[in-house]
Amino acid sequence: MEWQRRKPTMKVCPICGKNAGLSSSSLKLHLQKSHTKRLSSGSIDSAMTMEIQKALNHFEY
Repeated sequence: MEWQRRKPTMKVCPICGKNAGLSSSSLKLHLQKSHTKRLSSGSIDSAMTMEIQKALNHFEY
C-alpha cells in the first residue's frame, strides 16, 4: 500500500468561513481577535469544541 501525501487541512472559522490557519491555536486566536464583540470567552471555547468534533467526525469515515 502506498501512502498518499496530503496537504494539511486549513482550520476554517465557523462564524465567518475564513481560513484561520493550520492549528487549533491559530483558529482560537482568530476567534479572539476577529469576533470578540460577537463572542464571549465561553463561546470561543464552544466554537473550538465544534471544530474539534468536526475533525473527529471526518476521521471516523
